Amino acid sequence: MSVLDRAYQKAREHMIPLGVHFDLTYRCHQRCVHCYILVSWRRGDGPAPELTTVQIKKILDQLAQAGTFFLIFSGGEIFLRPDVMEIIHYARSLNFSLSLYASGTLGLGEEEMRGLAALGIEGLYISVYHLDPAIHDQVTGIPGSGKRVWQTLERCWSHGIRTPFNCMALSLNHQGIPEIQKFTEPRNIALRVDANLSSRWDGAPHPPGLELSREAKNKLWADLGLPGRSEDWREPLTVPELNEDEGCDVGFVRCYIRPFGEVWPCMEINWGCGVLGNGMDFEQLWRHSETLGRIRSMQRKEILDKALCVYLREAWQHRYHENKEKVS
Repeated sequence: MSVLDRAYQKAREHMIPLGVHFDLTYRCHQRCVHCYILVSWRRGDGPAPELTTVQIKKILDQLAQAGTFFLIFSGGEIFLRPDVMEIIHYARSLNFSLSLYASGTLGLGEEEMRGLAALGIEGLYISVYHLDPAIHDQVTGIPGSGKRVWQTLERCWSHGIRTPFNCMALSLNHQGIPEIQKFTEPRNIALRVDANLSSRWDGAPHPPGLELSREAKNKLWADLGLPGRSEDWREPLTVPELNEDEGCDVGFVRCYIRPFGEVWPCMEINWGCGVLGNGMDFEQLWRHSETLGRIRSMQRKEILDKALCVYLREAWQHRYHENKEKVS
């Protein structure tokens, strides 16, 4: 067992929130076809006012006190916040292992590049949907976005900033993903591929035919040399295999914080656990939230049966078929 695996197991035993995904804003200048965030929220009319710089710093203090180490800042487009570099600097001053998720098409000037390089972030994860900029533009809905992404990547590399690629596999772009892998592998760039569409938060369906069929997903994984299903890349932890008696690790070692301070177990389970601020701090919520207590008490199979998480359902189905093949 690796050092990280031992740390993970210890954190789970003591319910230490080792990894936190923190969305700083839902605002975004792009119109990605697979986005689950409401259009009005992306335009700035969110469900509640965004946390201020002071409020975010206070929450970061609380996360550090609670034992969080792996931290993701995402959105929306985080570089739409004028205070984002101040927030990033403060997070690194607390020694978080910090990863950033961004579009790569906005707000990354020379000053920001030098700042990110100096701060030693874990990585600036950039969404890359195709090597052909025109197909990338079809996914984002913004002409010229594909060209701007590659300009940003070149500048990041010149500053020594690690830029893992995030790629959503859709009917529009999946045939080009093996070519992305051929580009990234010799350059030692991490490529993380996801083919499970997150349900839109307004309940509306995604465009018909956007999500890949099961057969297309299996072919993609085979072409990429992946073990039958998508890697679980949404969180910063390399999580060891859980045995079937353990519950999901959300609520045990990780959670999700929304831009106005509400905590969810994760982005796929939209059960409000409480709102940080107004007298409630993170440790209090983490230890005493009835919703998190309910999540912790549920077995993995229950979560799958209730269709709360497409990622766990995919993992469970994959394991079932693997075990069936071994028996036969």
